[in-house]
Parts: sequence; C-alpha cells; structure tokens
Amino acid sequence: MSKFCRNCGSVLDDNAAFCNKCGAKIDSAPGAPGTPGGGPTPPPYGSGFGANFPPAASGGLSSNEAIFNMGILIAGILVIISTLLPYVTVSLWGYSESISLLLGDGEGMRDGIFFIILTIGAVVCTFLSQRLPAMVLGIINFLLCIFEIISTTSSLAESGISVVVKNGPGFYLIFIASLAMGVLAVLNYVNSTKSKPPVMPY
Repeated sequence: MSKFCRNCGSVLDDNAAFCNKCGAKIDSAPGAPGTPGGGPTPPPYGSGFGANFPPAASGGLSSNEAIFNMGILIAGILVIISTLLPYVTVSLWGYSESISLLLGDGEGMRDGIFFIILTIGAVVCTFLSQRLPAMVLGIINFLLCIFEIISTTSSLAESGISVVVKNGPGFYLIFIASLAMGVLAVLNYVNSTKSKPPVMPY
C-alpha cells in the first residue's frame, strides 16, 4: 500500500526516509497518526491533485429563480399587450374614440414604445442571469408608468375634458403588469444575492 507525505501529500516510496518533493522526514513507526493501524496516511486537506480547483457549480436554475423568471416573462408580455389596448376612451355626444399608448390618431408610435423597450430589456437581462440590470429596468418601467398616469390625469384636468374621458383596460393593465414586473425583478435580484455560494479560498 502506498504511503503519503504528511507535509505535502506526495506519494512516497516504501522505504523512503525523507520526502522526495518537500524533504520532510518520514515517520515510519507503526501505528503513527494517520489511518488506524498504521496504514497509509491520507494526503492533507487542500493538497494533491485538484486542490486548487474551485468546486463545480450546480447546473440549472433553482425553483425560486425559475418562478421569478417565468413571472417576469408573463408580466412583460402583459405590459406589451397593455400598450395596444385602449388607454383612455373619449365619449362625447355619441362620438367615442379610444387611444392606446402605442398607436392612436394616426401618429404612429407613441409613449408605448418606451415601455416595450424597457420591458424587452428587463426580460432579456433576466434570462441572461443579469439580475441587477433587469431590476433597474423593471423599476424604471414602473416609474415611467406612474409618470404616464400622473401626466395623463393632469392633462385631462387642465383641459377640462376629464368628465368625458374614461380609463380603458390598458390604463389598469399596464399599472398592474409594470408593478408586478418591478416587484418580481427586485425579488429575483435579492434571491440571487442570498443563494450565491460562499467563495472558497484556493
């Protein structure tokens, strides 16, 4: 059976008195500290082949990460859908017109394009495991939603036509979806910081 140097862990010759690698004196007395009965002494912890390699990372996502990722994806899809739905509806003397955040009045793309860009960025960063940028984009998206709601309410109040304007489904859906995406992005980032394994010294 092979013997090992208790100092560096190198394999020793049966009759060696000193280690060929580090020069440490070999204690060949039977029953020496090591394995019971004076058997071969195992190499010390952190020595030998593979000692300087970090532990293998576990593959795949945890259940929490998968839930957060799916939730952010669903919330992002709802945000994009909400930009296409009627945001406000103007009804006066039998005439009714709905305006969405993305399209309306033949003006092409409106404020909804910013929601779409931020949402796509947050979702992409989430699935690339870039959780800090995803959290930042999710928060900015929700703050933009709040700004849009306040701006719309103020404009209608100043123009004096708020009594003939009703909030559409897009108004409520974008608030709920933006809030959900922002909260999930924050929770996903917090969860990732807690689940990081400790750094092992080499």
